[in-house]
Amino acid sequence: MTVKPRNQEGKTASIDEMIAIMIHMDIMYFEVFEILIIFNIAFIFKFILVNSKNGT
Repeated sequence: MTVKPRNQEGKTASIDEMIAIMIHMDIMYFEVFEILIIFNIAFIFKFILVNSKNGT
């Protein structure tokens, strides 16, 4: 099963669409994608923390 972004202009999916796809995949294939989702979330939070430290 392939998940294509529902963007009619052919652009890349927006962040909201990517998150929705990630959640959808996590529900359907939880055993396969569980670690991927956790690492993605951890990476995003790490990225935010690093940026907030640099901002101060």
